[in-house]
Amino acid sequence: MSPAGNPSRSASASAIVADTATGYHLLKIDGYSLIKGTLTGKSLKSSLFTVGGHRWRINYYPNGDSADSAD
Repeated sequence: MSPAGNPSRSASASAIVADTATGYHLLKIDGYSLIKGTLTGKSLKSSLFTVGGHRWRINYYPNGDSADSAD
């Protein structure tokens, strides 16, 4: 509090400016019917690719990532 008993007032502001990036990665699955037997929670990983200055990888869970999403 200020000496006069009144609370001090202050203000602040901030902003986030996001850039956009576009790109794509083609994920081709050869032998799809053979990978359906992959255990729940196990993933197949794509190779790394770059979009917008960031490195990405796709984790594909052919039988879901948990029992709730199996099949």
